[in-house]
Formats: sequence, C-alpha cells, structure tokens
Amino acid sequence: MALEPFRCETSAGKQGGTNRSGGGTELSEGVDVSGGGERVKDPTPLEYLRDPNYGSYDVSLTVSLQPKAVSQTTQICQSNLKHMYWSSVQQLVHHSVTGCPMKAGDLLGSGTISGKECHNFGSMLELSWKGTREVALDGGEIRKFLKDGDAVIMEGWCEKEGMGRVGFGQCSGRVLPAIPFPYETQMEETKQPQFKLHEDEYNKLKAELDVLEVRKIALTKEMLLIKDKMAGTRKDQNDLPRNDET
Repeated sequence: MALEPFRCETSAGKQGGTNRSGGGTELSEGVDVSGGGERVKDPTPLEYLRDPNYGSYDVSLTVSLQPKAVSQTTQICQSNLKHMYWSSVQQLVHHSVTGCPMKAGDLLGSGTISGKECHNFGSMLELSWKGTREVALDGGEIRKFLKDGDAVIMEGWCEKEGMGRVGFGQCSGRVLPAIPFPYETQMEETKQPQFKLHEDEYNKLKAELDVLEVRKIALTKEMLLIKDKMAGTRKDQNDLPRNDET
C-alpha cells in the first residue's frame, strides 16, 4: 500500500483544521470512503467556511533535529504553509464560530503542516509512519520518535525571485527528561526518617499491647479463681440443713 498523508476523507470533509485534535479518528484500510473506489472531489465546505479567495501564504518551512551532545543537525522535513488544507482565514472563522472571541494580537497555531511527499510530513508520527519506518540522521543515528536530549529546530521564510527574502527567525526546543512527581521526590528524600519514625511508633504500640495482653491473662486467671470460689461457697450453702428440716 502506497504511503499517503494521514488524512481522513468523509462526507463531512477531511479530518483536519482547528478542531481536529478533538476527533482522534483513524480508519482501517478496509474502509472505503472514496465513493466507490474512484477518487472524488473534495466536498463543498459549509457556507461559513467557503472562501472565494481560497489560498494560503507561500511560506517555506523546514524542521531539523539535533541529538544530544552532537553539534550536527539533520533536516528531516521540508514543507510549506501553502500545503494547508484549511486556510488561515477558514481556521480563524471556524475557531470563532464555537463562541471563542478573537482579538487583535491573539496567537493562533496552524498545527501540523504536511505535504504530499514523504519528506513533506510535518510530524515524527508521519515521518516514521507510526513507528514502522526509521528516520536516518547524519552521523549514523536513527529515530522513530524523539528522545530525551533531542533538539527540534524549525525555520520559516518567504522568498520570491526579484523580491528578496523575509525570514521569521528560528524556533527551537530541546526535549528534557521527565521529572519525578513531587510526592515521589519528597518520599525519596524523607524515606528513611519517616520509616524510622513509623517503626518506633509501631514498636511502642506493640509493647503497650503486649503489656495489656499479659494483664488480660492475669485478670482472666483471677476471674476464674473468684468464679471457682463462688461456686464452692454456693455448694457449701446448699449442703447446710434448712429450718423446716430441723
């Protein structure tokens, strides 16, 4: 089966856009949503999403990966903002239609931007095809997913012949190891003192319980002796002659 971008086509449109994270939809190879096996045109969007000037900005995008303790970077993705299925205008409209007010200066993220070719895929999940393919890095390392210490470097720019180039700078971040939960750290730091405190308290209570147990046994013996004496006294009284027998 040829690799195709992660995109689900249904009568409601293609999976994607501003609210796609809420769906998490995946279809198996046996499900045919292409209209009888023949690829059909994309369905017409709802009226509020129709844009007579449909299109996107021509912004070149690259993503590079730099492993920990390595100075060399490897470009793993080359895409373009024009590959977006839903334009920026449509995303803004769709985002606000749910009741979220938008104001000047608000930052709106596009999400993953993937093209048609394998090197245009905009996420490690797509580049490794859900972990079934290796992504080779310069220097001999391979990746299927990011590892601790990996740095992800994104760059974007607009460029047109005769118009010069406008860059958007560099956006980078490094994956740090997960930190333990606060309670785990606290327990690790105070494990021995707390254990000693609980052990001392347990031993103290156990000693008190042992004393009570010994006292209970002694009291039980005393009660049995008193009971025997009471039974003997009652027997002696029963053996005495009654007044009507004299």
